[in-house]
Amino acid sequence: MDHVTIAASPRRTTEPSFLFVHGFLGGTASWDALRARVSPTLRTHALSLFGHGAERARDEGEVRSFDDEISRLLATIEGQSFDTLVGYSLGARVALGMAARSRRSFSRVVLVSGRDGLGASDEAAARRDVDDALADVLDTRGLPAFVDRWEALPLFDSQRALPDAERAAHRARRLAHDPARVSRALRVLSLGRMPRYGRDAVARSGRVELVVGEHDTKFRELAQRFQADHAHLGDVRVHVIAGAGHDVVLERPDALAAILEERA
Repeated sequence: MDHVTIAASPRRTTEPSFLFVHGFLGGTASWDALRARVSPTLRTHALSLFGHGAERARDEGEVRSFDDEISRLLATIEGQSFDTLVGYSLGARVALGMAARSRRSFSRVVLVSGRDGLGASDEAAARRDVDDALADVLDTRGLPAFVDRWEALPLFDSQRALPDAERAAHRARRLAHDPARVSRALRVLSLGRMPRYGRDAVARSGRVELVVGEHDTKFRELAQRFQADHAHLGDVRVHVIAGAGHDVVLERPDALAAILEERA
C-alpha cells in the first residue's frame, strides 16, 4: 500500500490548478520533481517565501509579522485563481494563513508536514526563543554551519537513504540563500509568532488534507489531532505516505503527485 488515507465527507472537485508554497530553506525549485510528475495539462505556480530566493523581493521590507507575509503573498496572486493550495512545512503554515485570509477561497488546501500555530502562550514563547537562538547561529556562524546543524536534526534522518546526488542537490539549494535574509525570516515566521489559522482555513475552504510521512511520528500525531479538532467544520483528510519522513516533497514526490491528482 502506497499511502493510507483517513477521510471524512468525500466531495467532488473540478480540475485543479496548483499553487505551491515551499518550506524553510527551500525555494520554487523544491517543487520541480513533483511538478514533473503531475499531468502537464494542469496549471501550476510556485511562490517564493519572504527571506528566500536568489533576489530580494521589492516588498520584502514590509514584512514584519506572520500576517504581513500572508498579505504579501496574497497580493502577488491578486487577480489569479487557483483551486488547490499546497504548502510544505513552513509553507504549510503559510498556506493555512492564506486559506484563512484570502478573499477568493481555495476549494482544496493540502498541508504537507504542516501544523497550526501554538495555543499556549508559554509554549509559543519557548518556540520564539528557540527560533531566535537558531537565527543567532546564522548571524554569528554563517549559513554552512547552520545548514550542518539543520540537516543533523532527527526530523531529517530518513533523508540519509536518498541517493548522494539528490542529497547534494538539496543541500546546494539550502546553501544558495542569503544568511541575513534567512535569519530574519526565521525570526518573523517562527511557529511561536504564528496566529492560529486552522479553524478559519477549514471553514472557508471546506476541504483540507494533511500529508505526513510514515516515519514522521510527531507530525502524524499533529495531523490526526488537527483532523479531530476541525472535522466538524469541513472535509479534513489525513494521508500517511509509506517510506517517507518529514520532507515528503523530496522523498516521495510520486506519492504526493498521486494524492494531488485524486479527484474524489
